[in-house]
Formats: sequence, C-alpha cells, structure tokens
Amino acid sequence: MARLQVIALVLLLSAGHTLWAGELRGAWIHSPTGIVDKRGWDATVKALADNGYNAIFVNFAWGGCADYPSAVVAPHPSLYDREGNCHDRLQECLDACRKYGVQLHVWVVACNLGDRTPEAVKRQFCEEGRVQLSAAGEESTYLAPQLEENRLLLRELAAEIVSRYEVDGLHLDYIRYPGSEYDFSPAARVAFERKLGRTVE
Repeated sequence: MARLQVIALVLLLSAGHTLWAGELRGAWIHSPTGIVDKRGWDATVKALADNGYNAIFVNFAWGGCADYPSAVVAPHPSLYDREGNCHDRLQECLDACRKYGVQLHVWVVACNLGDRTPEAVKRQFCEEGRVQLSAAGEESTYLAPQLEENRLLLRELAAEIVSRYEVDGLHLDYIRYPGSEYDFSPAARVAFERKLGRTVE
C-alpha cells in the first residue's frame, strides 16, 4: 500500500468515522479499571464510543486470579474494601458498555499467571506441581496445559464468566507454552510418552 494511502487510512480511522455495516472496531485494555486518565469505566467507555469504537476486550481474568468476585480463581486483593466487600469491576465495565452501546468481550489470559496473580497463589500452583518446567527443571509462571486439573480450572472460569455476565464474547489468550524450552515437567513427559506410545530417553 502506498504511503499516502496508509496516512489517509490512519486519518480516517482516527477521525471516528461512521462504522460500516458489520464492522467491529475494538480496543484491547489490560487495566481492569479502565484507562487510567479517564477516571473509571464510564468515562473510558464513553470516550471510546465517542471516537467510533463499538467493542472492547478487557483483561478481567488470569489463570490464577480475577478482577470480579470469582468462585473459581482468587479475586484480586485490590477488589476488597476495608469491610471485606468484594468490588465487581467486570460488572461496572459491563454497565458502562450497555449504557454507551459498546460490546464487552472478556479477555482471559489462560495459562500465563502473569504479573496480576498474587505471589501466594503462584507459589501454591508451584507447590502442587501445576506449572510448566524448563529443561533445567526451573519453574515457570505458566500453568501446564496437559494437566486435567488446569484444563478443568480454565473451563470452569470461562463458564463462570459467560453464565454470570451477559458479555458479548470471551477472548482466550496465552493458551500456550512460554517458549520452546518448556514444558519438560515429569507430568508432560508421561503425557508425551502416552501419546507417542513408547518411552523416550
């Protein structure tokens, strides 16, 4: 595409033109509280809607924690007030989306426990042998996908979100290994040999 065409396309999209029929114009947002300088979900969603966006993909869940009162994974500690009540950031975002006519797709970081999962939760997964290991035996912050308990956890997390909230979609991410040096855990070896039908050195 010629340079002038690219510039014209960027200007067209940034001008907030009317959406074409069936067009989905979305934004991915990692922060569970909205865009920081927009002061919460109402202002964030309004700003996006005013600029032609009709969908957002918000990271409300990880393999080890959630930014809503989940019964499947640990709610993030920042959700609790001094009285112990658990704030529901997902519902707050969904309310703003319905108010401004914007779709909400919940972004679930599946296997990667990431920076958001509390250290105590990560340690528990490690102690239970549920994380991927490097060839040198070092623990990762990724859940081992071959373990039934991890697959069950992710299925239950997805089911909880779509049954509890009337969201427009579920965006599953990080359903993978952190790199080619993982997973060399004993459980992965057993699963690999079972699939292969023979033992390996």
